Amino acid sequence: MAVARLFGGAFGAPVYAYDPFAPDDAWNDIPHTRVNHVDEMLPHVEILTPHLPLTPQTRNLIAWQQFKRMKPGSILINAARGGIVNEEDLIRALNEGIFLGGRAGLP
Repeated sequence: MAVARLFGGAFGAPVYAYDPFAPDDAWNDIPHTRVNHVDEMLPHVEILTPHLPLTPQTRNLIAWQQFKRMKPGSILINAARGGIVNEEDLIRALNEGIFLGGRAGLP
């Protein structure tokens, strides 16, 4: 939530939130649009910063199908584990100009 506060407060950027486990009132102090699936927010965001643990359900959560939905010139900052983002698909997205830049995550 600290990143959401920074982008929303300091930069006035719209904030989209996807958290299937957080209660509905978890983000009340941050103006945001909550979505039911990560794919819903992708056409709207210019900076994507996933913050979640690596589990069997989240492995490759962000892959080619998600990258194709994003705006050209987007930025990916994966503050989660590298397995959340499919690295081969990230390289493809970088080569095809979807992203200005990207970081696959923590080791």
